[in-house]
Amino acid sequence: MLNTYIVEGGVGKCVAFTSLIPKLRKNSQIQIYTPYVDVFANNLNVKLALENTIPLQDKRIMASDNIFYCEPYKSNFQFGKQHIIESYCEHHGVDFDVSMKPKIHTDHHKKIVDEWLNKNNIRKYILVQFSGGQAKFGFNANNQYQNINPNRNYQPFLAQEVINMLLEEYKDTTIINCVLPNEPHYQGTIRCDLHFAQIHELLKGAEGFISIDSCLQHFSASAEKHGVVIWGSTRWTQFGYSHNKNLHFHMTDKWNEKKFIDNDPRNNMVEPKLVIDEYKKLDNKSKDLNNANLKIGTNIYDNVNLKFGDPEKISDHQDLNYIFKTDKNIKKLDIKIEPDKSFDFDIFKKKFDMLVSLLPQDLLNHSSLSTQIIKSNENDLNCERHFSVFNQYNIIPKKCFSCFKIQIEPKNVLELIQLSFIFNNLTLKNNNLRKCYIELRKNIPGNYKGLIYFSDIDEMDHTYHFLSSKLKKLISQDLKIIKKRGCSEFSTYHPQYKNLDKDNLMNYDPMWKLFEDIVDDNILGKEKSKEKVFFYAKKKLSLEDTLVILNWLRYARNINDLTYKRLVSDDILSVSHVLNIQMNDRIFKLMNENIDKEVKKEKNTELKTEKPFSKSA
Repeated sequence: MLNTYIVEGGVGKCVAFTSLIPKLRKNSQIQIYTPYVDVFANNLNVKLALENTIPLQDKRIMASDNIFYCEPYKSNFQFGKQHIIESYCEHHGVDFDVSMKPKIHTDHHKKIVDEWLNKNNIRKYILVQFSGGQAKFGFNANNQYQNINPNRNYQPFLAQEVINMLLEEYKDTTIINCVLPNEPHYQGTIRCDLHFAQIHELLKGAEGFISIDSCLQHFSASAEKHGVVIWGSTRWTQFGYSHNKNLHFHMTDKWNEKKFIDNDPRNNMVEPKLVIDEYKKLDNKSKDLNNANLKIGTNIYDNVNLKFGDPEKISDHQDLNYIFKTDKNIKKLDIKIEPDKSFDFDIFKKKFDMLVSLLPQDLLNHSSLSTQIIKSNENDLNCERHFSVFNQYNIIPKKCFSCFKIQIEPKNVLELIQLSFIFNNLTLKNNNLRKCYIELRKNIPGNYKGLIYFSDIDEMDHTYHFLSSKLKKLISQDLKIIKKRGCSEFSTYHPQYKNLDKDNLMNYDPMWKLFEDIVDDNILGKEKSKEKVFFYAKKKLSLEDTLVILNWLRYARNINDLTYKRLVSDDILSVSHVLNIQMNDRIFKLMNENIDKEVKKEKNTELKTEKPFSKSA
């Protein structure tokens, strides 16, 4: 089936519509008829993007099974209670959920954007957009600027004040003004003369942005950049995104409909200092997360000018600091669980108490982002690159067609810790990569996971048969152990991929190589040049492993898995704000699920206790 969707309006409105495309594609092939074809170009889920200067009677459109058109602005959207994405969903029969976000594909513009940045000698930069709203058709740079909704624009005097403060605060950063040639220009900025699709690509590399309700703030949802958005005559609950800081003269925190009057000229007169203060908060939050992404064993070792390598060689170094000493002392404890011996929790608990006592307070409180323990081999799976391909084009990379896994799902955090020790001492013929981790993804079931990776389905089947009985004997008879192919996200868009019938395995589509090449050429060129060195994991518990286990225990506390209390007390287990940020979406989902369970439980109790009607005399 082929459906053609007519999408009208400005750039931002078209960008918002892209949120629906993955779900629309599940039902049929789709085409888009629009004034802004670049918003839909290179989207693997879109067969054709046709500019609306082409007659509707064009044979490519007439070949459609259905032609769909809707105009949210002339619907329930006018009540002010729906987001533009939600309104589109209502009109097109798509189930709306808050995780839906715009996605446009502009990787092919990266070379042009890099050339423009180099030509203007720009390294670090912030994007600003304080005006907009000009229609595409009939635009002439020599015409006087006219905005169809002027109350959305930020006052030029206030905008210049924001620019001045940015220049003072970020002296090594260029401010790029992303507006059309006949719109206001500001001292201290460089005017961007790139096409809007190239501005989206430009935003990917920005430090952040400040804008009004115009295309830049819609781009931010796709480019995954945060910034400050100044609102005037439109509602951020209808057009905005929660990852940005949304500001309005009458409200700076939660939306308050009682304070909103669309034609109030004060709406967008937000104090420049407030704009800068809120931008700095977002900027500092980003830096805090980046700084927290220090992995013991890599970055911290590098800080003392030692190349991370074989821990035995590191331990011979004469100038050991407290990090290395702590790591060495932990290894001396020799905490391990043999894969062929039963687990003695009491002995393990005593050694774990000794381990915790070895940690200096700053390491005990260290907010590491590490949440998985990996036993690696010399093979780099390059998963980050493969997910970049999938996230941009919804295709499965070729390498992932030879990725098979045994997945073990412990019921609680103690079983996860036990599994990680078994993995570390487990001997496999090909020294297969394996890892244990906590689940942070919002919509993926199961809280604790262990994975063993295989490049061949027969090898996976063989290992599954001998390993299943062993793990159930050592950990729990009802331990969930399954076989699967690749990553769970892939099967969302390609259900056949998860099929493990050897005679009906999904094969790689050679046409996808074009999109893989785009990612490799435009995004990962620099990464390819870096030398990657891998070391076999040692069988002894390390400092890095210890910090991961502490994160696992924090996670258990957050999801109300009380088994963590058997191993560590709350006064020792500090709060990790970094982990909490990572868990926000998942915790919210789990809370809702628990509430639903409690409601159902109460209803069932009411039904059981309800007295039957008495018979009339």
